[in-house]
Amino acid sequence: MDLDHDGKLDVLSGSWPGEIYWFRGLGKGKFAAGTTIKDAAGKPIEVGNAAAAFACDWDGDGDCDLIVGNILGEVHLVINEGSATEPRFVPRGLLRAAGKPIKVEHGDAGPVVADWDGDGKPDLVVGSGDGSVVWYRNVGELRSPRLAEAKTLVPASTLGWKDDAERVPGQWGARAKVCVTDWNGDGKLDLLLGDICGGHLGKPDQTDAEKHEEIAARDELPRLMEKWSAAYQEYGDLRQKIASTANPADDDEQKANALHVAMKRIKEEIIAVQQTQRRYKPRYQYHGFVWLFLRTGAG
Repeated sequence: MDLDHDGKLDVLSGSWPGEIYWFRGLGKGKFAAGTTIKDAAGKPIEVGNAAAAFACDWDGDGDCDLIVGNILGEVHLVINEGSATEPRFVPRGLLRAAGKPIKVEHGDAGPVVADWDGDGKPDLVVGSGDGSVVWYRNVGELRSPRLAEAKTLVPASTLGWKDDAERVPGQWGARAKVCVTDWNGDGKLDLLLGDICGGHLGKPDQTDAEKHEEIAARDELPRLMEKWSAAYQEYGDLRQKIASTANPADDDEQKANALHVAMKRIKEEIIAVQQTQRRYKPRYQYHGFVWLFLRTGAG
């Protein structure tokens, strides 16, 4: 969107801590470094963790306002009280629907604004943590929106965070983030839904030499652990003998010191082998997909 109406597209991004970042468009596909959007007192505007921000003209006065969701499932309104070319953003609190503050199921609200019912007024569409998407119809006026209670556009995911092995065709995941667009050009608004889900244990591709290194480390670790344990036992017995003897032999002290040095060396070898193993250890992979929901009716 063009947040400051200078004819160049900008990028708006929320963040996990809650700040909202504005990357001003410089033209020709280039953007300035991100800056946090601040209030009149110069403090960064933030409405809670996992901020998901959307710019739109919510109150119909010709400039860009902000609609921001958070991890709690709330949706906040940040009004532009400046001008179209020189925005000045002021938090106005929670958006309400049917007289109650909006709070989507399982949190993680991802709001977008679109005229879903084609009546010329901005409606609110929100993705949520359970994978569902709901629509709040604007039953107010163009310059004074008032939202009705939620209607479900996409039901909650039946997959959630389960692994790919349990996924069936057409089964989306959690944390729905949506884009409203006429995808197929039939005059009806459709939904693009981005999700996140559990994935699989994935090992990096290995050469034969790397496989040999991993196997060698696997076989070497028990031997080193046994060697360290034996040295530790011998060292402990020797230190106990020295402590219980009035005049311990010099040989015992020297042997104890040598064992202590050997244990340290073995420990270093163990750490090196463990580092090799970690390099090839399977890591749990998270990923997401983008799903297309084509609208087949007017509702």
